[in-house]
Amino acid sequence: MREILKKYIVLLLIVIIINLSLIFTYCTYYFSKQSNITVIPEEYFHIINSDTSNLNDLAREWVDQYILQYTQKYLPRRKIVKWYNITDVEILDEKSRQVSVKFNMEPKVKNSTIFSDWGYRLSDGTYECEWIVMLDDAYINRGKIWFITQRINRASYELSQYNQSDQKLKDEEYYGFMDKKKYDDLNRKCTYKIEDSKLYFTYDNSKTWVNINIPEFEEMVEDDTYKLDDKLFRIDEKLTYIYYKGMVAISKDMSKTFKIIDCKNLKDIVYVYFKDENTGYIVSALDFAMGRYAPGVYKTIDGSNFQEIDVFSSLGWLGRDTNIYAFNENLVYIVDTRADLSSTSLLVSTDGFKTFSKLEIPKGKFENEEDNITYDFFEIYDTFEMPILEDGKYNLIIGQGSDGDYRGGTKVLYESEDGINWNFVKEFVEEPKDYEG
Repeated sequence: MREILKKYIVLLLIVIIINLSLIFTYCTYYFSKQSNITVIPEEYFHIINSDTSNLNDLAREWVDQYILQYTQKYLPRRKIVKWYNITDVEILDEKSRQVSVKFNMEPKVKNSTIFSDWGYRLSDGTYECEWIVMLDDAYINRGKIWFITQRINRASYELSQYNQSDQKLKDEEYYGFMDKKKYDDLNRKCTYKIEDSKLYFTYDNSKTWVNINIPEFEEMVEDDTYKLDDKLFRIDEKLTYIYYKGMVAISKDMSKTFKIIDCKNLKDIVYVYFKDENTGYIVSALDFAMGRYAPGVYKTIDGSNFQEIDVFSSLGWLGRDTNIYAFNENLVYIVDTRADLSSTSLLVSTDGFKTFSKLEIPKGKFENEEDNITYDFFEIYDTFEMPILEDGKYNLIIGQGSDGDYRGGTKVLYESEDGINWNFVKEFVEEPKDYEG
């Protein structure tokens, strides 16, 4: 009995050793095979042209060949694609060779993270995928055409398209404008807003809003309109006016009623100012050249007939971005950007647009001037901002422009009681506004 048991144990050990040897041999073979498998990353994966220049076929073939890498025998289970099926191929941009390829697939291991960026995972563990295949380039190797290709998902593609579009610039301008307006409106008793393609005015710090519904101005605010041209309207408790397509609507009762003034015979309007329902000025561009225009000024005293005022002799040509502001019927300021965009000049009229002259202001003083260096004050401070009327006083800020580097970009402040005679106040560093971060 013992002999039989001993033989049985020996036989069992032999079987175990043989099985272990077989397992070891198989594992060695399996891992050897697995180590020789190559899955080429997408940025290096390419296909050889199969006698076609059709973008649809090339994109389909690239996706097909790329996914086949994940169906190879001996791959780790978590990397295996059990099945896949290309469902749709569509050329998005033939010029830039971008093609959408949609497909479904199921991984061997349903919770594998290998395929997390392939597409949208469904509840049953399968994936719905859309790749944007970009056939970037092709080259000839050994007589065959090899296509180098990239792929991105739909979200990345749309973001890329958006970043290269005009819409991005429009959106940036919109949000920048809205942030600034929201900040500025905090200090404005009278202002406007545009919501749902409707225009509203307020006269009480945004507590109540008046919907501006002028029959002749129905198309002024369109679906994509969000701002008005500051040079063509003014909102005030005493007088409100707004220009649109050859007409000026004027209200003296806070937008309850409007009087319409027809000025369609005046072309290329760049600025409008009205003192009352009858007296006003309109500035137009008579001619354009080299980014500048020849200004023409027209005055009405009856709200109907306009007479031209000769201002060209005192103004000359103005830049397209020239800023004009009339504080009243006599005091008018113009901030004109020089042709090389390096600085601005400030022109003033004290006779209601009839004549303009360069503003003369006293030279300020430098604080903590560096030793042994002499500066000319107005060579440093040469970029005028439009004066503002605040708490009964006029304030004027002069900066250094975009190329100014004196003391980190300081500015200077002047003050005036009448908007004509100015006194130097101080040098200062302007703090960024909330909307500027």
